[in-house]
Amino acid sequence: MFESVYNFKKNEPFLVPFSNIPFIYNGSSGMMMDGVSSFALLILEEQGIKEELSSVIGYLFTEDECSKEMSISSSSIIEKRLMELQNFFEKHFLFFSNIPFENKKELFIYTAFLDQLATDCFQFIKFEEPTPTNYSQAYKLIDDLAYSKGITKKEISKYKLNLLNLLSVNKPQAYLAITFSAA
Repeated sequence: MFESVYNFKKNEPFLVPFSNIPFIYNGSSGMMMDGVSSFALLILEEQGIKEELSSVIGYLFTEDECSKEMSISSSSIIEKRLMELQNFFEKHFLFFSNIPFENKKELFIYTAFLDQLATDCFQFIKFEEPTPTNYSQAYKLIDDLAYSKGITKKEISKYKLNLLNLLSVNKPQAYLAITFSAA
């Protein structure tokens, strides 16, 4: 059995193996930890309701893998990555902060899209401009992530349609990339 070598703190950013983006520690249960999307943190901070972060749907990670990753990653690297992610968000997707998120399932759909997009856009040492392929791939991967969180197919379809509508107004190139790839 692995003995944790890192003591995680609530709302602390952390890295997971094979991911380019930090997640936010939101508690643990047994050997699993709840990691919330950094985009959820950024959106809720912009809205002035950061305290709502504890009720956001997150991802489950094994504590031993994250603990090992944290033991080899300096806090300055993690903070730098979080700042780069914030710059990526502010440059491309700040419009998500204008949407009131009373529905945590809808927020999860949007942040799952952003998480995958940011993961794909991180190249070498920085976040690159999203490509049409990045947009369509991130959109396609929402279903599996959301379904694993107990979000019904009907809800997923509804929130993905809301996402498309949002992108059509605020990020037409993303909307076009997604709709053309589906055709």
